[in-house]
Amino acid sequence: MVKKAQQELDSVVKPGHLPDFDDEKSLPFITAIVKETLRWRDVAPIAVPHYLDVEDEYKGYRIPAGSIVIANAWAMLHNEQIYPDPLTFKPERFLKDGKIDKAVRDPEHACWGFGRRVCPGRYMAFSAVWVAVASLLYVFDIEKSVDEKGQVIEPSHEYSSGIVCTPKPYKCTIKPRSPEAEVLIRANINSDL
Repeated sequence: MVKKAQQELDSVVKPGHLPDFDDEKSLPFITAIVKETLRWRDVAPIAVPHYLDVEDEYKGYRIPAGSIVIANAWAMLHNEQIYPDPLTFKPERFLKDGKIDKAVRDPEHACWGFGRRVCPGRYMAFSAVWVAVASLLYVFDIEKSVDEKGQVIEPSHEYSSGIVCTPKPYKCTIKPRSPEAEVLIRANINSDL
């Protein structure tokens, strides 16, 4: 998957530059990786509780005023009827004929929260994640680490539990893809300060 993403990036991004938002439409696999990341390991699997001021109805079920409703974003983002094989990381599920498939439900329906409490920074957050993923994959090779015997160390996929889920520490190898990538990385350190 990383190599496929890097091939796409190498075919689009101008040499000597990092990916930018002008490249986004030409990088559908990168967009699919970000969508799948937001779906596969949602940051807030159980949404913030919502209080109903007035009676409501959902799919024929009466919800009385004064009820506390807690949305299960994890269940929505791992629904097998919407996302077949939901526990597997598959960015390709969001692609059709090399483009983002609009027929596949975008994880934004659940990953940013709900109602009036939906994340107000969701568009900026998606863009920030997108440009970070594109930039990291463009300049770095990211691989599983190996132990002293040369055996691959598989990530544990363990997460801390809570309102916000974060991965527990794991080992991996991150190194510049080339001498040119290293120059690009060093040129951009502190460039925004």
